[in-house]
Amino acid sequence: MITLETDFDEYTPAYNPIEVVVSSDKTSEDSFRYIFDLVFIGGETIRFKVNPEPTTGNKFGVKDFHKIIESKVKAFINKSPELSPYGMTQMDGSLIQFHIEYGEEYDVAGTITEFPDLITGSTKYSWEGSLKYNEFVDYTFDIYDIDVNGDFLTDSFSNYIGLNNLGYSGVLTSNPTNVEFLQIKTYDINNVLIDTYRAVNPTNPASYGTRFLNIHTGTYNLNEISTLALGSQPIIDSAVARYTLTLTDASFNDLTSELEFIIKEQCNYPITRLLFENRYGAFDAFNFDLVRRDSVAIEKKSFKFTPNRLDGGGNLTYRKSDRTNVNYNIKSSTQIELNANWITEEQSKWLEDLFTSPEIYIENTEGGKGDKTLISVAEIQSNIYPIKTKKVDGLFNVDLVLTLSNNNYRQRK
Repeated sequence: MITLETDFDEYTPAYNPIEVVVSSDKTSEDSFRYIFDLVFIGGETIRFKVNPEPTTGNKFGVKDFHKIIESKVKAFINKSPELSPYGMTQMDGSLIQFHIEYGEEYDVAGTITEFPDLITGSTKYSWEGSLKYNEFVDYTFDIYDIDVNGDFLTDSFSNYIGLNNLGYSGVLTSNPTNVEFLQIKTYDINNVLIDTYRAVNPTNPASYGTRFLNIHTGTYNLNEISTLALGSQPIIDSAVARYTLTLTDASFNDLTSELEFIIKEQCNYPITRLLFENRYGAFDAFNFDLVRRDSVAIEKKSFKFTPNRLDGGGNLTYRKSDRTNVNYNIKSSTQIELNANWITEEQSKWLEDLFTSPEIYIENTEGGKGDKTLISVAEIQSNIYPIKTKKVDGLFNVDLVLTLSNNNYRQRK
């Protein structure tokens, strides 16, 4: 008989341990091993056979599944924002549904015999999250479930944004049937309410993927919504100084706390907006509004070449155009130095997620509104990120140097 001694939460971040402990009354049998079948929705099954652990004397079966689970999820960001007429979409590929079947095998009359699926675990979900160690030690899904906690998946609930910027956030919900509307409230410079808008939730709550929703928060995204149940476009115009976002149920009761965005247009320098995956698996964004410097890092490989100087008449000829040092491979990459104005202590802590993010994009503003695209960033060139505090550092800003993902190559000779 197999007994499930330790299970994991119904919802787990994919990049943290996803461990189980089982026991069996057959561990004294010859050639005994535990069988763990990881079964994904759709039927794909991955089987693991595990020897009993040797340390406790109880011969438990211990297995961590997160390496497999993390390979099944990926970050989601809308890379074609002009094709998104909704206030929210599901995070395609960012959440996976599965269960585990527990069994065993051992020698029966000289033959190793399998006894799979003696017990079947409950349905589980895992999402594109990677919590810090200390966060995971105290992990409970209630902290991240909007049906319990009511928070968007971010550490920054008030941000500056331009009049034509992309922006996203995310939520996890154990009850996707509750989420009916994205509610937007706009305010003028005197903090007087201008209007209230509601965008419908177009996702199908019967689909497991709608438990992880991508919420459109940017001024650009909001003005692209064509599925408004309340209000009419444009949502954001020059009269709007700030706006707030909440998710509501069918009776317009708030399911989340507010996200606030304060509109701040460029002054002396063009704004460069970075969108980055945070550790919760959603995307945050930040505007760098001071000096930007672009440069090109160049890598060259060359060889020594000796041209044929001898002609048919026995003459040696030297020409100024002779190529004796030849560059046969020239690779370059674009580097960008960005600087931002004064930030708060809370923003300094939040931006750690930018400097440690595995997926970063620059919002491309070239070509106008119809050509809104994302440019992929390879890395931020920093191995240390100092989290600054007002008491120690006083006023402070943030700067960085990043390298774009795609290299450029010249003609090969």
